[in-house]
Amino acid sequence: MRTKSRALMRMRNEAAAPGTAGGRSAVRVLVLSAALALTLASPLAAQFSATPIILNLVTGDSAAVGRILVKNQGDAPLRMRFYAGDFEQMPDGKHRFMAAGTDEHSCAARMQLYPEGATLEAGQSVTVTVRLDPAPTACWSVVFAESAKRAANGISVAQRIAVKVYGSSRTGVRSGDVQAVNVVKTPSLHAMVDFANTGERALVVKGHLEVRTAAGVVVATAPVVDFSVLPGRHRVINVAMPGDLKPGRYLAIPILDFGGDFLAAGQALFEVSGP
Repeated sequence: MRTKSRALMRMRNEAAAPGTAGGRSAVRVLVLSAALALTLASPLAAQFSATPIILNLVTGDSAAVGRILVKNQGDAPLRMRFYAGDFEQMPDGKHRFMAAGTDEHSCAARMQLYPEGATLEAGQSVTVTVRLDPAPTACWSVVFAESAKRAANGISVAQRIAVKVYGSSRTGVRSGDVQAVNVVKTPSLHAMVDFANTGERALVVKGHLEVRTAAGVVVATAPVVDFSVLPGRHRVINVAMPGDLKPGRYLAIPILDFGGDFLAAGQALFEVSGP
């Protein structure tokens, strides 16, 4: 049951057969519980920057408009080109890029960019306006900011930054679920958390992982690095856990905030053996 209280968590527990993690490691996974769930915008060199790294465009009855600030960080003029592309994100977070309009969820047919190019002097910036026409379904694409210069040997060298564009309807639902949690040692102690986006909007997920005793006492926490998940997709994230746990049985409990009206959580029971 959902609630509008963000303080409440939704947790699913599914017991699995006991197993070992990491071969000869001192960690044994006793129960697998599931409820368990460019830097694209990093240039190859610091010639120029583009912000924000993610552009969320939410449409209603009319188009949504967003803006990307591109700045020449170098000491020489840059000739810039701005254009759309498509992408998919794999469960491990890696990206696959495609030509605009290739992916079935592309925003390309609904998206317009202005300007399509500019020449920036050192320290100069330009604002790229992105307009997205309304539609009832979610879409995602990227806007590439690309620079080119003529090298001494006559070869044109290009660098580019990709800014993600998430398009959604104002009525689109945010929903997510922890599908699985697995504690492993490879070689240090980690929790593998599988989070699924079950809603209609792209999500940016924040949170932390609690380590509790079998009695429920919190003995440590570990940060979860913010990550994004496309609608209908899932991400498997790796959370490093404290390495100073005393021998005993513990629960690894990720608690994730995806911007909805409840928090997603899961748990895995694991054991730390003595020396």
